Amino acid sequence: FAVAITLFPAEYVENSASVLQFVADRVLKETRHHMAVAFIPVNHLKSAFSPIFPQQISHNPQYNEQILQLIDKLKKNSDDSGNKVYESGGHLFIRGFINADLPYDAVVFAPTPPAMGKSNPVLIPVTVSVITLWSLIYLCFYLINGRFGLPLALSFRILFFFSGLLPIFLMLSLGFSLIEDSYNTALFELRQENSSKLSSVNDKSDSLLPLFGQHISKSLKLPGMHTLLTSGVSEDLQTAFNKIKKNMQNIELTLDYMFVFVPGKSTELFLHDQRARQNIKVSMNLFAPAVYEMNKAFGKLTPLPEIYLDPVQKNFYKLLSSLANHFLEKVFLISYEKESFVKFGETSRDYFFTVILSKGGKIVSYVMFAANSERLFRSFFARELDTMNVSDAHIFLAAEELSNSDFTIFPSKKLRVLNSQFGQNAINFLKKCRSSIFEKYITDRDHLYLFFPMSKMQHYSGGCIVSLAEINKERDMKRLILVIIAVVLACIMYVIASFATAHMLMPLHQINSTLHLISLGKLDTDVDVNRSDELGQLGSTINLMLTGFKERLRLGKFVSTTLDKSLSQALSLDDLKKARVIAGTVLFSDIRNFTTLSESYPPDEIAAMLNTHLEAMSEEIQNMGGQVEQFIGDAIVAFFPDKLPEDSKSSAIKAAIAVNTAHTAINRQREINGNFQYAIGIGLQHGQLIAGSLITPARAEFSIIGDVRNEAEHFEAISKLGSYSRIIVSKGFIATLNDEKLAGYVPLQNTEAFELVLERPAK
Repeated sequence: FAVAITLFPAEYVENSASVLQFVADRVLKETRHHMAVAFIPVNHLKSAFSPIFPQQISHNPQYNEQILQLIDKLKKNSDDSGNKVYESGGHLFIRGFINADLPYDAVVFAPTPPAMGKSNPVLIPVTVSVITLWSLIYLCFYLINGRFGLPLALSFRILFFFSGLLPIFLMLSLGFSLIEDSYNTALFELRQENSSKLSSVNDKSDSLLPLFGQHISKSLKLPGMHTLLTSGVSEDLQTAFNKIKKNMQNIELTLDYMFVFVPGKSTELFLHDQRARQNIKVSMNLFAPAVYEMNKAFGKLTPLPEIYLDPVQKNFYKLLSSLANHFLEKVFLISYEKESFVKFGETSRDYFFTVILSKGGKIVSYVMFAANSERLFRSFFARELDTMNVSDAHIFLAAEELSNSDFTIFPSKKLRVLNSQFGQNAINFLKKCRSSIFEKYITDRDHLYLFFPMSKMQHYSGGCIVSLAEINKERDMKRLILVIIAVVLACIMYVIASFATAHMLMPLHQINSTLHLISLGKLDTDVDVNRSDELGQLGSTINLMLTGFKERLRLGKFVSTTLDKSLSQALSLDDLKKARVIAGTVLFSDIRNFTTLSESYPPDEIAAMLNTHLEAMSEEIQNMGGQVEQFIGDAIVAFFPDKLPEDSKSSAIKAAIAVNTAHTAINRQREINGNFQYAIGIGLQHGQLIAGSLITPARAEFSIIGDVRNEAEHFEAISKLGSYSRIIVSKGFIATLNDEKLAGYVPLQNTEAFELVLERPAK
């Protein structure tokens, strides 16, 4: 049916649609549903005919409609020559017409093979691997630090490192591209070099014909050769044939047969291979009439016996002599003392060289030498291949097509190599390419396989197996060097990233450590950042801040720590603003007649005396667990909180005694130095006070108020009535003094208070 449609006009086929349906179903079945064919009506007959799809596809309307839409789109953007495959909608299409009389176009289609799919399967696993790696890194640091995210130092190191890797990756990409370009250039040069060698052999085959004639001519000049060829004795002629054949073989040429036509005698035929006698006899029968005609022409000049012709040759003479333009003479003259060839069929041809031998001025014989071009070509080709096969790096071979469409491989010197795996690859490649008229090549990892059609030597194809070991080694070495350079650069980049990170973050680490020490109250440090950039400016600013702190807090030991202790109890700012009732002892100390002293002595001397006094007094108070709450000019207000009921009395008494002792020591030293001396008074009182913070947007100050503070200040004021230590306490301290025997005490005259008596009366 299909043949009928394609070969005969449509009007001779009763139901072409059914035949096309059969073809469509058969194609789908035979290809196991891998490929289908649809017959689509031509545009101007769309309304009259329906598309023909395989029945299994027609039973799926959705898929059938999808394919039909794709084919409509294809018809708008393609021709019907069937020379190009189109890809659309996950399918491959090829379109062509069937017959000019049929109203259908044929469209072959198949799903796009997975190997041609546009996908990047590597991208997904690489993405998943990167995400997994970074998730594990983040989880690890979360377990170590208790928070997600990388440490700042590691983040900067990674940032700098990967920023540096970008040009390295660019260098790698460019380097590998250049290496591949260099490799492809070397591959092209190898191919060109070996193609040129095969092309040279192909071109040199043209010289076989004149080479054949030249050496026949030389062989005829060998000593005794003329005598052998003119003796008319069959044995001499055989000897001459053998000598000339051997002489030709010495230069790797062949002589297959020789005709000897002797006027008045029978024709002699001498063969290299008796199996070819029948075919060669045909050639002899064709040339015999030409020799007969030439001998007849020469006989008109001088009497000559006729050339003997057998019945077959006589029949050829009758046919050929009737041809115009002296055909037989021309047949003889084309090879007379010059090389020529006669073509038999489409491919086979024989080379000829004809001479006329005379003796005593009389023609004795006509001798024609001949060689089959196939044997001549093979011998020549094998010799050239052996000459080029000087190493195993380049193996040249040839394929000779045989009469049964098989072929044979030569030369024999390389058969051991050709039996190897890559040799079999080369043979298979030659099999696939032997009918091509164009040069072809393929490569695998280790070899280049080259096919070269020997256009001037029919039935022969040349080939070459080129080892790629050398250029592969060179490419691998270049790649290795490039990778090593990239690794070294990556290591250098990591070192640079580490130094850059250290250069940036070490000052921050030092600044952080310094600020931590400041938070602990250790102000005897500074930031050593000798840089002119922003970090250096930050370090200088912190050092200036430290200097300000040291200047302001040089007497920081005098500042109340009640607020700090409140903060240490995790009280909020709102809680600190609220007043609280606390119990403890207030110590109030003042310098006697300070106003008179400040008017009597220079300000710098008064300031030096006051700083020394406040520093020494505050130190003794703090050593005993007290808190300096406030400086009021030359006065000190200190507070000793109760840890246990009324236990602050003991600490306050000890602090007052220590302050008195320190003051005595200061006066003694001032006396030695010739400075003025001064007196102080101290008042102690225990009880409950109201404590709270006075906080404004610009300042926060912790303060204690209440009768206890006022009474302590009052006791300090009346301490001038005392005669001993001028440390005045209330009656509530008597029990503590008696129990701990801290000091003696006497009633202060005209008051209800008591003055402590130390080892000696105060002056």
